[in-house]
Amino acid sequence: MLKFINEIKNRIFLLLSSWLSLFFVFYYYKSVCVLLIIFSNYNISNQILNYFIFTSVQEVFVIYINLCLFLTQYIVYYVIFYHLICYFSWGLFKFEYKQLKRLFTLSMFLGAYSFLFFQFIIMPAILHFFLSFHMKIAIGLFFEAKLSEFLIFYKMTFKNCFLIFQFCGLLILLTNYFNFTSKLLKITRKPLYLILLIFSTILTPPDVYSQLLSFFLFVCCFELFVLNKFLNVNLSFINLEDN
Repeated sequence: MLKFINEIKNRIFLLLSSWLSLFFVFYYYKSVCVLLIIFSNYNISNQILNYFIFTSVQEVFVIYINLCLFLTQYIVYYVIFYHLICYFSWGLFKFEYKQLKRLFTLSMFLGAYSFLFFQFIIMPAILHFFLSFHMKIAIGLFFEAKLSEFLIFYKMTFKNCFLIFQFCGLLILLTNYFNFTSKLLKITRKPLYLILLIFSTILTPPDVYSQLLSFFLFVCCFELFVLNKFLNVNLSFINLEDN
């Protein structure tokens, strides 16, 4: 019993050390982080987001702290996940341990891909859509972005994108646990679509377009992996018959 308590203490110490190390590293490179996150699209940043404003003396310092905390929490999430797998590995069966390792690897891959997808595709598209309206009318409109409000918008949007990608990873794993026959799909497809619609409503901002887009992505992801499951089963059956 004492051995497990000491292991918990050691892992908590490692988690706190990792959190502090990441936070100080991000704070040391805070200017680089701001440039990489805010000016994700060079053309739009030159045309519209030439500068940001702040309204109090301590606001920039608070923004740096919030940004470092925001970046740190997503990496620490994987550190916590890793320590949980290592701690519970002694009490798991081999196939359970393999599934957890697979979930961890898939979650890391989707997390990195969601950041790149959001940073270079979603965020530039959002900025181009919302900030280009002043170019389409004759009235002189000038946009002066407040840095704190932009950071709030960025964090909220990235959080939704990250959760959507992680949920797609769960769908990928779920397709491996169910034997999707034609009869079973006829029974469960409508309830599953309803569950996907509920999740898309929870994870997205309160507008119809975002909900429909995320729901469409969930459905496509689910159907593609169901198709992959069917193909793998049929190929394995054909190979058995040939043998």
